[in-house]
Amino acid sequence: MFYIETILKHLGIKECFSEINPCPPNMCKGLIIDRIPNTVCEVANKRFIYLGDGTGDYCPSLRFRERDFVMPRKNFPVWDLICQDPSLVKAEIHAWSDGEELEQVLMKLVNKTTMDEHARLIASDCKPQTLPIHVLDSLPNCGHKLLV
Repeated sequence: MFYIETILKHLGIKECFSEINPCPPNMCKGLIIDRIPNTVCEVANKRFIYLGDGTGDYCPSLRFRERDFVMPRKNFPVWDLICQDPSLVKAEIHAWSDGEELEQVLMKLVNKTTMDEHARLIASDCKPQTLPIHVLDSLPNCGHKLLV
């Protein structure tokens, strides 16, 4: 998990994630995904970003909702399985092939969801023209979950 936290800190986005869940190899990660709603408050408002490359990452990829993101590594077993029938995956699929592309895709997703969350908060709490700039800086983290 150290390398994941290091990457997120380097990108300046660690605070955007309320939880990081690395899974041991050869474990049924789908069972872990099924348990998350029982352990997360307000799971309906949380968005998940799932990264994977192995065969064992396919089953959990099928369990996410439309508002979540699955990031399979291109030309690895999970990518091949998803490509056989992408319609089985409800989450948005954002593939990556190397560390540079992983960074770009992850940053794009975090920025997108952060902007979506800020827009939702602004729309539900006040009129945009009356929102002081300093309020935007004080908005809470997005509460993303990162599963790898």
